[in-house]
Amino acid sequence: MKSYQRTLKKLASGHVHNLTYYQYSAPNPGGKVYMQAALHGAEIQGIAVIRQLQKRLKEADLPFDFKLLPLANPGAFDTKMGEYGYGRFDPRTGVNWNRGFVNLLAASEFFEAFDCEKFISEHADLGFEQAFRMFEKAMKERIDILVEKSINQAPEMQLALILHQEALEADYIFDLHCDSISKPYVYTPQYLIDKRLKNLTAQHFIATPCEFSPCFNQAIFYPFWFFTKEWNQQRGEDQISLKHAFTYELGSKERYCSFAAEEAVTGLLNYISDAGDTQSQAWWCVESEYKRLRAKHGGIFEQTCELGKIHLAQEPIGQLHRLSGDNLETLEITYDKDFIPLTITASPVVHQGDEVAKLMAQYHDLI
Repeated sequence: MKSYQRTLKKLASGHVHNLTYYQYSAPNPGGKVYMQAALHGAEIQGIAVIRQLQKRLKEADLPFDFKLLPLANPGAFDTKMGEYGYGRFDPRTGVNWNRGFVNLLAASEFFEAFDCEKFISEHADLGFEQAFRMFEKAMKERIDILVEKSINQAPEMQLALILHQEALEADYIFDLHCDSISKPYVYTPQYLIDKRLKNLTAQHFIATPCEFSPCFNQAIFYPFWFFTKEWNQQRGEDQISLKHAFTYELGSKERYCSFAAEEAVTGLLNYISDAGDTQSQAWWCVESEYKRLRAKHGGIFEQTCELGKIHLAQEPIGQLHRLSGDNLETLEITYDKDFIPLTITASPVVHQGDEVAKLMAQYHDLI
């Protein structure tokens, strides 16, 4: 194992926030794996997963190169309000830490928009895989320029660029997160929805559209998906992008469980190596059918559904106990189609418009 640090931010006190990376190298690696945790500081189960993976790597040689970042956002991890972490948003700006990643195909003040059509024409004789790696090198050059020029950028932008730079050349990229009170689930690129996902221990998958988003995993895979699409159109082929980039929601935030982490690591390694046991049953839906339910009134939310299980239309998700008035009214919260609830609010005290649950609608069996 080798480790190295990258300076992220110097504080007024003189202390420094560093990112500490751990690298494990195989003699003849079958691919490169990048994994990071705790980009949102209160979502700490990913740290447990990386620690368990590090134990596995010490016990056995695995035929992959690994780059691991257990703590992707030290400032967010250290920020607390009362006994809870306030790690999802930059406390100075209110900006979500996972919304600052860039589209490497777009123009910037340092370079023009990338001409994929021209690039493919110039590299078509290499074949898809070699041309793909040349494209990867071109994207690396662009992110390197942005990082070099980011010295005067806001800290959240510098963080996003460094994380993007470190992950870009990996074949398998896992951004480990958690949700409120939640079952584990995975955001996966739509082009991978039938590609061995049942090797993972999660049973629920959200198919992310193949379009740019400033979230980490989409910013990583989008240029490579676009390159592959353009390649197929020009060459009349049916290639699939070689980038496997996921956001893995490991369950509830403010929770650390070594046993659950060990199970998750087994699934992650099974996915990477395309081996091992598979889930007997799993479900997926497109991201537009991952619905957020919001409180129509203020009150206290009480869960009545079982997370991760199929519910029929109009089966209760929860109750909203209203505190105003004399009749102590309780409103039942339902959904008008069959659904699978995955998360509920971490705090039962909700105002009108607050999210109370997220659920999968129009779901499908994962084959």
